[in-house]
Amino acid sequence: ALMWSVFLVVVLPSVTCTHSQGRFTIARKKSGGWTLIDPLGKPLFVVALNHLASPYYYNLIQGANGFVPCRPYDTVCQKLDLFQNKYHGNYTLLTADFVRNVKSWGFNAAGYEFIPSPDIHWPYLPDLFITNASHIFQKFGGQQSFPDVFSKEFQESTDARVAEWCRTDLYINKPRVQQDVIGYYFEDQALWNVTMARLAATNSSNPSDWVVAMRSLYGNESGKQAYINWLQTRYKNDLNMCRPVYQIPASIQSWEALRDFNFAHLDVFNAKVLHDDNAFLGVVAERYFSVASAAVRKYDPGALVFGQRFISHDMPIPVIQAAGKHFDAISIQPSIFSPTNDQ
Repeated sequence: ALMWSVFLVVVLPSVTCTHSQGRFTIARKKSGGWTLIDPLGKPLFVVALNHLASPYYYNLIQGANGFVPCRPYDTVCQKLDLFQNKYHGNYTLLTADFVRNVKSWGFNAAGYEFIPSPDIHWPYLPDLFITNASHIFQKFGGQQSFPDVFSKEFQESTDARVAEWCRTDLYINKPRVQQDVIGYYFEDQALWNVTMARLAATNSSNPSDWVVAMRSLYGNESGKQAYINWLQTRYKNDLNMCRPVYQIPASIQSWEALRDFNFAHLDVFNAKVLHDDNAFLGVVAERYFSVASAAVRKYDPGALVFGQRFISHDMPIPVIQAAGKHFDAISIQPSIFSPTNDQ
């Protein structure tokens, strides 16, 4: 199923969560395509608004508690701070007014970054914030990061994080009403394209992309071992075939020894390296998506997995193939937000 998640999500009748009727699902149409199905069993064309919680979003993912107030000197923020000025810091009043308004405007759901209320049932798609491997963090001074998805620690931390977010909506620190959830996202504007990431890199202390991150790990770390094992298979166990491409010194005479090589002087824009790196992205995505999707289905078995929100100009084929195996829908945001853009 294909969903344009920035402005539209697809549905036919207007939707109201009816808890006795079950959950949102996906089904094949007679025409051969796919459609979302609402809890009443009807085809769903979602028209949703995102970012109700944007003023509080980044504070939450940095680990702070509660909402972010305006700074004392920021008079513009104070003037425009509807949450405090109109709703007196009461998220239930805010959500009730939001739902009432958007219903009257023809919307039938919220997208992501929505502040729910246990007393107001409205479909939405919460974020799980599993990694910082995002164009958003890259733009914030190169704060992107790429965890070792092959490690036991990643599996355990992802399991714990998903368990917490499926159980509790941390925007309001109350139990999540899972029947309101259409599906879960992992993160926004996923950063995958290695060429794009390397050209845009601004912080040399952080790896620019997934492959550089795995290649830079120590030899005893799971991600580095997975990368070297993959390289060995790709080059048919012929280290001498691999040597000129990756500038491997003659002193390294085995694949096992290559695990401790740091690839520090590698030309990451070499055409062959880029071709290999793009293929290895599929291995990373397969591992990441399998771990995170399994955790969602473990802790909220009735929910759909929407996974990552991709940008239309950053969708490497190996990554999308992995997403197709593990996600219930693939979400794509237009690269340029303009009504005149052909995308």
